[in-house]
Order: sequence, then structure tokens, then C-alpha cells
Amino acid sequence: MAAVPRENRARILAAYYKVPTSLITVLARVPSDQRKELCRRYGIDPYIFRTMMDYTRYPEARRIHRKLRQLREPFEKLSILDYGCLVADYGLYFSRLGARVALYDKKKVATKFARYRFAQEKRRPKVFPFPSDFAAMIKGRNFVIFGEVLEHLDNPLEILQECVAQSVPYIFTSCYPFGNNHYFAMDGHSRSAQAQQTACIKLLKPKYASWILHKKEVLWQRL
Repeated sequence: MAAVPRENRARILAAYYKVPTSLITVLARVPSDQRKELCRRYGIDPYIFRTMMDYTRYPEARRIHRKLRQLREPFEKLSILDYGCLVADYGLYFSRLGARVALYDKKKVATKFARYRFAQEKRRPKVFPFPSDFAAMIKGRNFVIFGEVLEHLDNPLEILQECVAQSVPYIFTSCYPFGNNHYFAMDGHSRSAQAQQTACIKLLKPKYASWILHKKEVLWQRL
């Protein structure tokens, strides 16, 4: 089932930022709260560094993969939007399985890095610029992935409404709309998003079956 080739994430970062791999390895040992300024000193985006070196989203992608396989979904027929992609672990994982992938992130540095990762494997995703119209991005997609992003938005209900309006067959949410007070006290998480959680659940529940993959990760399947 693996769609993750053996990859050296430190070497990928080093090649992209044109620094020694040894520097990436040293920086990875520095506590994340002390690392930001060091990264910036070497021209490295600290958020890209953290997402590449502190964890990956491949475990979540594997759980989605397993469920879609159980549902007998042909991966080569999937048209995926990795929304808020950052380093695009989700998008790259499913591209390797034959899916058509589009990427979107409000940070240009993120989509530029994601393009680089895809290019290293001779893959060419569609990349939407920021800002882009929700309806245009979602049109024709049969799977939209929201990996750790909805909780950062001021109005996540708006994009979920567009997904429902366009009858997107599958939606993945990694935690939102089930975050607790502790979750929304974390840096960058939006209190206005927290206030919309109930409305988002009420929007999705009547239209989608909810497959709980792990903890609060949900694959929503259109009824």
C-alpha cells in the first residue's frame, strides 16, 4: 500500500535552500521555539522546516488511502485539491498513486516549495494562486483535503458550504470541526473558526457519512 518512497527530507530541504545537509540536521535538534530565527538567518522558512523535519502527514494519508481502498475508489480517477497544502505531503502521496492533484496555500513560499518537491519526482500539480475563488478551485474535484488548515481560517464554513454546494464526493478534515478549547488556544488557531464548528457539523452531517479514521480525523463521504 506504500506510496512513500524512501526520501531524505533533510536532503530535500538542503537542496532547495542550497545549504549543507549537516546544517539542516543541526537545526532539527534545536527546540522549535528557539529555531525560527536561526532558520531565517540561513534563508529557510521556519514553517516549511518544521513541517518537513518535525513530522509528516504520511500517516494521515495512509489512513485515507486505506479507507478509500476499502470503498473501492480508483485512485487514478481522483481529482484532489490539497487545500492549505504547505509542503504538500497529502498531495504528493496521492499523486504517486495516480491521482490528479491541485494545490492551494495562501503562502507563496509554500506552493513554491511544493512545486519543487513535485518536480523532483517529475510531477506537475496544478497550483492555484492566492487569493483564488473557492468555487473555481473546487469545481470538478471529487476529493478535497483539509489537513490542519480549517482551524486557521476566519470563515471555514464558507469553503465547506461550497464543497457541499458542488456535491464534492469526499472531504477529509484532520481535527476541525471537533477541536476543543485547548486546541483553539494554540498559536494561529482562529476563535472565529471555533465559533463556526457547530454550524460546520450541522452542514456536513445530513449530507455526508463520516468515517472516523483516527481520533478526530474524518473522511466525509457524500450520501
